Parts: sequence; C-alpha cells; structure tokens
Amino acid sequence: MKQKIKNKIVKEVKQIIYGLLLIVFGFFLFLVFITQMFPVDVQNFFLNTQYKFVSSYEENHTYINNLAELCNFEKSRDQVECVVTNLNHHYNYSLENRISSKKLQTTNEFLNHPSICRDAAIISDKVFRKLGWSNNFIFVPNHVYLQISKSKNGSLFYCNVDLPNYNCRRSK
Repeated sequence: MKQKIKNKIVKEVKQIIYGLLLIVFGFFLFLVFITQMFPVDVQNFFLNTQYKFVSSYEENHTYINNLAELCNFEKSRDQVECVVTNLNHHYNYSLENRISSKKLQTTNEFLNHPSICRDAAIISDKVFRKLGWSNNFIFVPNHVYLQISKSKNGSLFYCNVDLPNYNCRRSK
C-alpha cells in the first residue's frame, strides 16, 4: 500500500515538473518570438529591462558603495567625472573577451579581469543609480553604453557614459 502511494506521488511530482518545464520553455519561445518579430525599439526595451535587473544584483557591493560615497559631489559633472575616472582604472577592454564572453561579469570580475562594454555599462549603472541618476542602456550594433540624466533647478543634465569616455550636456 505504501509503495502504491509513493509511486502515485512520484508520478504527480514528475507531471508538475514537466508542466513547469513546458511553461519555462514556452516563455523562452515567446521571448525569442518577441525579439525577432518586433522592431529594434521593442528589442531594446527588453534588453534594457534585463540589464537593469542584472544591474540591481550586487547593488550593495562594497566597491559600488565606496565609489558612490567618494563621488557624491554637489555638481553633477563632478560626479560623472569621478565615477568615470575611477571605473577607468579597472576597465580593461579585451576583444578576446568580447568574443568569448557569454556571461555577465560580477563586480569583482569587472574589477579584476578584462571586460567588455556591456559589463562596464552595468557597473556604471550601479554607481550612478546610487548617486540618484536616472539611467538607460543604449544599444547600437555590437555595442552598449549608458545614458544618464539628472534634473536639477528646472534643467536636465544628461550624459552618455561609454567607458573610457563620457559626453555631458545640459538641456533647458
């Protein structure tokens, strides 16, 4: 009798697992369909959402907190210059890494290993969010960089941060 009950439970658990796998597979196919069938703007929206989610991981990393504290200046331009200058000490772009890098780097990996634009944009995003900036990832073929903005005294200050460079403007 116990064996019969055990077999029934095992069968039901297997059915649940298969059902969950089908749901996950279906969702994956849906994402592939969405990214292939819709314009680049929709693809960028999904990528932006994914990168922002990844960026929120490790947002309280010691290095991120220390850099945000170090760069918490009154002037927006000073904040940008401080963050970019400090991240550039660790940003070691590698074409070889671009070709072979399939996984997003953790903060420690970025600090200690060659990285690519995607990893630099995600690390930059973590720091700038700590400093109160609004951020978006900008995707162009085979490249991504960070666009940041901050409103102050009725004007908008925004920058394109593309390590090792940045370009800032004020909009009224």
